[in-house]
Amino acid sequence: MVDSGGIPVLIEAGGDRFYLFQTEYVVPMNEQIEFAAFLDIGDALFEDQSLNFDTMRASAGFEVRFHLPIFPVPLRLIYGWPVRSLERDRTSNFTFSIGRSF
Repeated sequence: MVDSGGIPVLIEAGGDRFYLFQTEYVVPMNEQIEFAAFLDIGDALFEDQSLNFDTMRASAGFEVRFHLPIFPVPLRLIYGWPVRSLERDRTSNFTFSIGRSF
């Protein structure tokens, strides 16, 4: 972001503490494949900020996990969408991941 004089303006983002609530419902299809539905809620705060649910973000989605016998962690295809986001948030819907979420 730049002000009217062309000087960059710093915007504090992130924080030094956070809260996070995650829940999921998993349906195993067989030993190698499972489906999951999830809901994630959380926010990042700086030390001088109090807990404020107005800035909290939430997302929901579905996931397919593949457990391969030659690989010790699952391969994950994740599709999610923001349930509650702020105007300047960058979001994406599809993610590929390797490993466990918890």
